[in-house]
Amino acid sequence: MAFDISRAPLFATLGKSQRDELLKQAQTITFRAGDILYRAGDLNTNIFLVTSGTLAQTEPRTRAPFGWFAAGSMWGQGNMAQPSLRYTYQIAADTDGTATLIKLTAVARFIERDPALGATLLANCLRVQAERCAQREEVLSLIAGLKQLLHEGGVSPFVATLEYLRSFFKVHKALIVRFDATGSTMHIEHAIGYDKAHLRSVRSLASDTVLSRVYTSRRPLLINADTFERIYSIVPYCSHNMLAVPLSAGTQVYGAVLLAEPLNAPFTSIAAEMLFLAVSPLSALLVCANSAKESHHDSLLKRSYVSAFRSSDPLS
Repeated sequence: MAFDISRAPLFATLGKSQRDELLKQAQTITFRAGDILYRAGDLNTNIFLVTSGTLAQTEPRTRAPFGWFAAGSMWGQGNMAQPSLRYTYQIAADTDGTATLIKLTAVARFIERDPALGATLLANCLRVQAERCAQREEVLSLIAGLKQLLHEGGVSPFVATLEYLRSFFKVHKALIVRFDATGSTMHIEHAIGYDKAHLRSVRSLASDTVLSRVYTSRRPLLINADTFERIYSIVPYCSHNMLAVPLSAGTQVYGAVLLAEPLNAPFTSIAAEMLFLAVSPLSALLVCANSAKESHHDSLLKRSYVSAFRSSDPLS
């Protein structure tokens, strides 16, 4: 018997009319055992909900399954706005079955039109992903801490986020940088763990170093915006011991942290992915709040996002 899509965790706290409207954008797909629904390197622009059958998440080189999806399981890009190239696994059908596919662009339109509904979907998505994480308590603690910082206000949410990540994941160094209109020059908005004299000496210099070399270079503050956009598609990026998150509309402000220890030691690769997923929806909220500020509607939109995130989050 097929899974009742209305019981899917993603839609758990939506009203029937809201759920029905979202599902108008959905597409049902049928798969057979052996079919590959997702390949490494694909642009993951959809949310998949398994309604019948079983799928296995495998590493292409070994074909060894390390994740299973049965009826009711969901996967998809944690960032509700843009696709990412970061995944290296593939998902193949273990048995015949069906799945419901929802375009992330449709979800993004919901978020833009209705902040409360958008926050609910983001929170539901986080909950579903968190339930698949081996280090569930650590991830929930991270999410709770970030939510608390947003609710308390006072300090810049960007600074507060980096400060919290610093304490939770033993961040060694952290930056908030802003690019000028041309994208070739950056300004340091906030820094943790850097010498102030050194910061002053490199402030506003033209970029000549890609982001992946930021923390291995003797001149760690020079970031090439064009290369960053081409490689990482301007989405929250998490790899090894570095995390970069866009913090403004127009992708001109970024937060970047260097962790004292790689994410897979002591944390597993699943925990690393969960950190990425936890920060992605947070980033979406911050982007919307900052965009509203730029258009002089900051307090209204920010209040609606934060209050909705607080009231509708199943994790609270």
